[in-house]
Amino acid sequence: MKLISISFATVLLLSTVTFAQDGISEYGKPTELKGVTKIFIFTGSDTYSREQIMKEIDHRQKKGNVQDLKIVDRAEEAEVILSFSEKGESYFRGVTTTGSTSTAQYGYDRTGVGMVLKPLPNDKGIRLLMSVTAEKWRRGQDGPATKFALAFIKAYMAANGETKK
Repeated sequence: MKLISISFATVLLLSTVTFAQDGISEYGKPTELKGVTKIFIFTGSDTYSREQIMKEIDHRQKKGNVQDLKIVDRAEEAEVILSFSEKGESYFRGVTTTGSTSTAQYGYDRTGVGMVLKPLPNDKGIRLLMSVTAEKWRRGQDGPATKFALAFIKAYMAANGETKK
């Protein structure tokens, strides 16, 4: 039942219409990540973003930054939930003309929103600890999922008194 409640609440959080009305019941701070050892990563059907977040956390674990952090496969086992969604848009960048031929140039912008959520005891709601909006609009730049993971790691390390290595 708790898993269904958490999944339902997470889906509600990703909907901008219901975000303010039904999803979050309390607001907290990233300092509440102190002592957290188990996280669940929810990206819906976007398994690529989930892999990117897991990859960044694993990379930091190997460097010794977040040694005690474990990614669990079930939301009900987690102390906090990392929820992430991303969307992409094409946009017109301009026109390139070579001789008598003109070609339209398009770009692609990706925007992601990540939230760190703490389920309250006895299914009393969800506490939002932090929210991150990130973009990728040029090659060579980290994607939104990686930027969200880095922001989470930074907040986690600060809350647990760990230093950057």
